[in-house]
Amino acid sequence: MSLFSSSDAAPPIPPNILSRMDDILMQPPPAPLAHQVRRPENAKDWEPHKEKITGLYQDMELHEVMKTMKDQYYFAPTLNQYKKQISKWGLDKKRIKGAEYKAMLKKKRKRELEAPGKESRFILHGEEVPQSKIARFEERMQKSGKINEDDTLSDVATPASLACLTPETTARNIAEIASRSMNIDEISAVGTPQLSDELWFPTPT
Repeated sequence: MSLFSSSDAAPPIPPNILSRMDDILMQPPPAPLAHQVRRPENAKDWEPHKEKITGLYQDMELHEVMKTMKDQYYFAPTLNQYKKQISKWGLDKKRIKGAEYKAMLKKKRKRELEAPGKESRFILHGEEVPQSKIARFEERMQKSGKINEDDTLSDVATPASLACLTPETTARNIAEIASRSMNIDEISAVGTPQLSDELWFPTPT
């Protein structure tokens, strides 16, 4: 015969036990164990991760990609393995480097300071850079404390293949910029007024 009747309520959980349970639930996931982390042994081992690595590498530095892939996906190639695979996939050809993003932020902030509300579009290596990519980079840099909202980035050098324009610039002018942005000497000789009074190019050095 049971010592408790069906009407007996379950005893309350002591507060100290509840507090400990909350602490456990709030803890971050444990680091992967050594036997869980995998290092690629052949080309097939890379394929399941290609899309993820490609996406991360568009906005992150390589060491950040490596940490994310190891911590979240237990995939841990060496630095040399990453460099060889990135070259094989051709990811560096379209990737925008951190210094290039900073140069865009530098010009964007300067234009906004001089004319609040003024928008900027950027052409790099003959292709327009999506505003969403610039915004993600800026947010990531601010979260990491590497830049702040008031930073003018005055010490950042400007790539010769970068051009800045306002959204009202016509498609014809964008095409013209794209065709000339790889030849800064020619642009300087022609002069920007033929393209648009709102265009900006770095000064050749």
